[in-house]
Amino acid sequence: MISVNEVELIGNVGNSPVLEKTKNQKSVVKIRLATTDNFKKANGEKVQDTQWHNVTFYDKIAEVVAEYVKKGQQIRIKGKIRNSIFDGKDGQKKYYSEVIALNMQMGSTPNNQNNDVQQNDNKQKNVNSNFQQKEMPKIEEIKFTKTPDSEMTADSEDDLPF
Repeated sequence: MISVNEVELIGNVGNSPVLEKTKNQKSVVKIRLATTDNFKKANGEKVQDTQWHNVTFYDKIAEVVAEYVKKGQQIRIKGKIRNSIFDGKDGQKKYYSEVIALNMQMGSTPNNQNNDVQQNDNKQKNVNSNFQQKEMPKIEEIKFTKTPDSEMTADSEDDLPF
């Protein structure tokens, strides 16, 4: 039986990325990514539907995101979906979904912040202001030395999404 867990999103970053470390000194960055669908209802009314996605980066890609990605910037990610269930402070079960990003490509930045990206272009392999001009690198180009799941344990609160 074949099983696939892949997701690709292109959207705008909703918060400034902050690099954090887990108890095991693993680099991690969590962001919110907004994607917007535009469509027309049957009556001709134009509608914009914006969805917010929780995205988590680990290891080297987390360090790149923390250094170069800005709030409002467009990025393209490929990754996998991970769902978690935990007991909240109120004793109720809580559900959390996130995308574990395995690959990231930077796009346009808001308010002419693109100068920072251009100055650092030599350090970055995936910088591109127009996604249609350059093919997305293969996921294999940025690999985890260990998958995020391999170090997750029930008593490792530092790795939990809340």
